[in-house]
Amino acid sequence: MMDEAEKQDSELKELYDGIRLQVAPSPEIRRKVDACSAVTADLLQLMRVRLTEGGEPTVFSGDPLKFTEWSTSFEALIERRCSNPVDRLFYLQRYIAGEAKSFLEGSFYRKDEEAYQQAWDRLNARYGNSFVVQRAFREKLNTWPRIGGKEFLKLREFSDFLQTCSSAMSHIKGLQVLNDCEENQKMLAKLPEWVTSRWNRYVTEQLDRGQEYPSFHEFASYIAKEARIACNPVSSLHALRHATETPNSSWAHTLLVEIYQMLGNSHISPYKTASKRQEYREILATGTPSRTSTTLRGTKDKAPGLKKK
Repeated sequence: MMDEAEKQDSELKELYDGIRLQVAPSPEIRRKVDACSAVTADLLQLMRVRLTEGGEPTVFSGDPLKFTEWSTSFEALIERRCSNPVDRLFYLQRYIAGEAKSFLEGSFYRKDEEAYQQAWDRLNARYGNSFVVQRAFREKLNTWPRIGGKEFLKLREFSDFLQTCSSAMSHIKGLQVLNDCEENQKMLAKLPEWVTSRWNRYVTEQLDRGQEYPSFHEFASYIAKEARIACNPVSSLHALRHATETPNSSWAHTLLVEIYQMLGNSHISPYKTASKRQEYREILATGTPSRTSTTLRGTKDKAPGLKKK
């Protein structure tokens, strides 16, 4: 619709220029043409404002793993609705940031279709290249932090990324290297021991049947199942642990802090040394006395009003 309005505006101006070449237009004709041009300009401005009301693409900052998703959304939400190269360049500049924006800085001095296409060619060469993308996937896998035995949500997060790698493998041939058992061993080192033990049992059974080492797709599916079990919202240990927590479960902690606040008051406490006051501060900060703390043990003997039995 926006393209049609621009076309009609252009035709109207051409018609007006043709009339001017034949005969000087009357004030009435000039007034009507100016009114039509003003209405068309307002309509185009309104369309530009509403261009992104149906959704906006995300801002791309230079992460190769997010380039495909971003470029697809930009094409669907901006490029298909807007054919003017000036507007396209404006929106392209608006929805990039960081390294990507610095990389294209020189492309925004021109305002033509060629400049727009060159900008996309440069983006695709740097961030859409399959080798660059597979390196980004592998780097993220290699730098993923080790997951603790009870960090069930982090296990699910890692599983989600494995599924992403598995889905991308059919489009990025360089990721086929993840099928290698040595690469699988690197990923196993990041998992909790109980997950590694279960996967080891599965692999051993496969090899005993004379089959090959499981593929990365099998590995990603297996970890997804274990993460789903570990994060079951009803019957998992993660769910049960949260279900047993109540607002009053820390009443002992609150009482302990109040006792230490009373004993730590410099006006009533028999312990006025710097070391004891420091001990009080640590207890108030953590809410838990140290195992080596002698504060409560000595309170009964030294506090005023308390007699030693």
